Amino acid sequence: MAHEIGAARPSAKDFDQVLADLKARDIYTIARVVTFKDTPLAKSHPELAVKIPGAAEIWQDRENLSWSDPFLKPVWIITCRWPLKPRKKGLMRFNLTTCVFRRPARLAPLNFRKKSPKTCGWQPLPGFLSIARGQLQPFGVKLAADTFGYTCWRQDDTLIGQDIERMGPYLDVLSPMLYPSTFGSGIPGHKFAIAYPYEVVYESAKRAIERVRQFGCQVRPWIQDFQDYRFDQRVYGKDEIQAQIRGCFDAGGTGFMVWDPRVKYTAGAYAPVNRR
Repeated sequence: MAHEIGAARPSAKDFDQVLADLKARDIYTIARVVTFKDTPLAKSHPELAVKIPGAAEIWQDRENLSWSDPFLKPVWIITCRWPLKPRKKGLMRFNLTTCVFRRPARLAPLNFRKKSPKTCGWQPLPGFLSIARGQLQPFGVKLAADTFGYTCWRQDDTLIGQDIERMGPYLDVLSPMLYPSTFGSGIPGHKFAIAYPYEVVYESAKRAIERVRQFGCQVRPWIQDFQDYRFDQRVYGKDEIQAQIRGCFDAGGTGFMVWDPRVKYTAGAYAPVNRR
């Protein structure tokens, strides 16, 4: 199906050799799998897509991308099968991103196959994660999922399905995106979040760890290596990055992952960090 709908667009033609080289260097390999935000599937199979109410038109977000309907089990199965081939070739972990129930704007309600009352009980993500974990466990592959940073603080799912205590039982690793730039309302005691890279990461990760520890779920946050876009546009350099790294480990996290959309990571920022 991936080939039929135009979703098979490998950036590495020699993928098997890439994985073999990484394994030879004892590098832990993680596949980042985008879920539900799936224009090829939505356009090729509109019966599986999120649509505009009262119309056959497939909904598009602000990036002109379409989404598959997270309530539909066929979508779950298809999404879990996308990485079937690479997981047999030695990938150690699959990290699910955009693993959310897409929240529409108030003036533009969306048409899902199932109505969703405004409670946590309706969310489809635990069912999807249960199937995903069942698909991966026979291969010894671990399952992780990204969540937004404020999920560490909130007790509900903010109507997007990301309730970490409901997701935790099905995950080996939870990876909240703790980029200070995304904490537009700050955190208690630190409203201007961008100026407190250590505190934002430490306090958020600590709360996540306390909430999912009972499930045997580890916490490995994403941290920020890109210029601020919300507060004062400051550049995050070595000091800010290492402050975030300390926050991850001081909170009890098992590591960290770094995001820079430019893929131009800060030189010298990832040497061993002196812990407090």
